[in-house]
Amino acid sequence: MKLLANENIPQSVILRFAQLGYEIRDLKSIKRGLKDSQVVNLALTNGEFIVTFDKDYLQIIKSGKGKKLGLILIKVGFVSRAELVKIVDFLHTGGYINEKRRLVVVSLDRGTISILP
Repeated sequence: MKLLANENIPQSVILRFAQLGYEIRDLKSIKRGLKDSQVVNLALTNGEFIVTFDKDYLQIIKSGKGKKLGLILIKVGFVSRAELVKIVDFLHTGGYINEKRRLVVVSLDRGTISILP
């Protein structure tokens, strides 16, 4: 599975995805400052899911411009990097990251991880 980590994703999360066998690229090492639409085009061109904290990507999907886009949106507020790594492990072991599921929204409320929709 191919992933593209948005600029806001910490290195510890990128490393954990790689350790779990995902092919992940870090947008920071490709080009900084791209517009969301450019990131979407890059991901679509390379068959990658975008991993991000940025809720704006939901709007792109809802507008129809990112119909085929795969998105892993992590909506957790301020948490430690260790907690973020646990979320990645949860997504992986739960089988939530796959080609059939184009949208994964993760939220964290009082220590409980929720997957939407």
